Amino acid sequence: MRIIIKHIITFVITLLAVSVCGGVMTPYDQMPGEYYRHCYDSGNEETYEDVQTEEYPESFDLRSFGIVSDVRNQGETSTCWAISAMESLETQINKASQNRNVLLSPWHLAYFTYTEEQLSDPSEGSQFNCGGFSSNTISTLSKWQGPVYESTVPFGSEKIVDEQLRHNHDYCVQNAYNVHQYVRNNIYYSQEEIKKLVYDKNAVSVYYYANNEYYNEDTAAHYCPEKTVPTHAVLIVGWDDNYSMDKFITKPSQKGAWLIKDSYGTEKGKDGYIWISYDDASLCEAACYFAENKDIYDNNYYYDDYGWIASISTDAMQSSLTGYMSNIFTANSQENISAVSFYTSEPGTAYDIKIYKNITDENNPVSGKPAGYYSGTQEYMGYHTVDLENKIPVEAGEKFSVVVKIVNRTSPYTVPVEAGVMYTRSGNYYIENRLSNQPELQSKRSFISNNGSLWRKISGESYRYFKSRYTYFGMNDDTDEIQEMELGAVCIKAFTENQQG
Repeated sequence: MRIIIKHIITFVITLLAVSVCGGVMTPYDQMPGEYYRHCYDSGNEETYEDVQTEEYPESFDLRSFGIVSDVRNQGETSTCWAISAMESLETQINKASQNRNVLLSPWHLAYFTYTEEQLSDPSEGSQFNCGGFSSNTISTLSKWQGPVYESTVPFGSEKIVDEQLRHNHDYCVQNAYNVHQYVRNNIYYSQEEIKKLVYDKNAVSVYYYANNEYYNEDTAAHYCPEKTVPTHAVLIVGWDDNYSMDKFITKPSQKGAWLIKDSYGTEKGKDGYIWISYDDASLCEAACYFAENKDIYDNNYYYDDYGWIASISTDAMQSSLTGYMSNIFTANSQENISAVSFYTSEPGTAYDIKIYKNITDENNPVSGKPAGYYSGTQEYMGYHTVDLENKIPVEAGEKFSVVVKIVNRTSPYTVPVEAGVMYTRSGNYYIENRLSNQPELQSKRSFISNNGSLWRKISGESYRYFKSRYTYFGMNDDTDEIQEMELGAVCIKAFTENQQG
């Protein structure tokens, strides 16, 4: 069990062997230009349904509200993903606070995402050339490894960051819209979906295929007509419906473009900003991050060191839209359970949360006394924190469980898990994460159920997808195959506050 107590924790993360091409991760033994994780170039497009059409202004610019930070310069590093994520979070914090000059550290995020704890001799600087996605960001931040202020770990300051800063965090990241698991393809969003987020004053982290072949330097305008894998992360801060088609090297089918905050300094584009056509076929993802004051909780209980690698079904036929998951934790002291977090794999997901105290059977998360029940629906897929209306007290050494029921609308893969993944792609064999290297794997009290009554422990279990279900992840079953997954834990966290006195 992982317990963060005011920045103190011990755990092990296996550092993946990756190189970088334009800021997106690639295995060393894979040809440049081919990407892994959830960037499957399957040609399948997925967009959200049921988005209500609203009337938005013809142009919109978040800079006019004074909540967008200055343009950064990533230089020769591949930290665009970390910059984009931190800048999305900065905008959200700036709009909610009186201090509108918040600057967070992408350097801290990139370093501790790719550096093992207690590593005596990390490869100097390699952490800043690994690239990354929203799944990396939320995996790190949800463990309270950041975010910290830019002044704490300035960009480019140190190749090896002080280990004592790992669990420093000046904010607690509570929610992340539109982040998704590693094992899936990119998700493409409509103009309406992105405008809704931006108009609510959320800067949106996106990815696209950045190539000078498609970039008009004179007008700072980019348009890629092909749905190819992304190579660069940037930030959408506005739009212009009347942006001329004539400003692009290749004319798109419609006028209009997104206002993009880039990360190559003010010398690029127009003071560091460029335009990307609404028609750009490579533009994908649309993550937004949200945080609260760091003092909102005292302790963070979790098992999923690697974060959300995949989603699994709880029934043997991989067909049910309902799944149950649970973790049993042991309270470190006299505390109050204040909130629970988990992931959802599609929008419009319904959930029920139950808390059980005084667990009597360590293999049965419902063997204790029911202490709280909460339910709701999450509008967006991604990472969610649910504050408990009534805080639940626990004693030092007391075992308690968090049980979450997930009801999806379309996908049977309801339960988010950390996992080691063995897969083939185009005839090549790859391994992501070796959970068997975790010394505490078997001690994780993490469970799934298809009915909420009969539970099975998943840590160390194997799991295979039916190939006929690959379409749920945008994978091509002719060239891609997940050979096997080694399960670690379900992705549930419990946040507590220390009792006073």
